[in-house]
Amino acid sequence: LERAFWKILDQIAAEEGLTTPAFISRLHDEVLLSQGEATNFTSLLRCACLTRAEMGAAAALLARATDLDRKSA
Repeated sequence: LERAFWKILDQIAAEEGLTTPAFISRLHDEVLLSQGEATNFTSLLRCACLTRAEMGAAAALLARATDLDRKSA
């Protein structure tokens, strides 16, 4: 994985109270339980990072909109 993805995985793991390897291992175990195999696991990690980035962007937009509402009130 590229460095940017590792940084996001580090952030997600920290928020979950896990080390990055423990978080990835837990995610891998969950995939095995639900899918039976972890095909293209690297792609799944990238998608998890993109989902996290989208959630962060949405939260930032909501905070900005809330701030604008407060200022206009």
